Amino acid sequence: MLTLEEIHTKLEGYPEDLFEQYEQFLRNNDPIRLNLFIAGLLDFLRDTTENSKTFTGNTSLRDNLAVDSITIAEVVFQLEDIFEIKIENQDLVEIRTIDELNSYIIGKLA
Repeated sequence: MLTLEEIHTKLEGYPEDLFEQYEQFLRNNDPIRLNLFIAGLLDFLRDTTENSKTFTGNTSLRDNLAVDSITIAEVVFQLEDIFEIKIENQDLVEIRTIDELNSYIIGKLA
């Protein structure tokens, strides 16, 4: 597992609250914090003024958030790098909502 200092370095240039959400997730293994972390990544990488933090876990990544394949690839790369996991392409096709992505990551971390 990466140290908090290493994560802070990887998240350099991202909003500071992303690091805080990640740190809280690590401390408490709280899926809500993971949700906020992922939402923050999406907000930062999407080209829109709509704030994804207002969406629920059932929100569709592609339909409701209008996340294109490039943004999905960027988010997956960041998640793989930060959590030191591998997100398989065939699994990614099946992930449709924020909750499904959270559950997948938590499963990989277990």
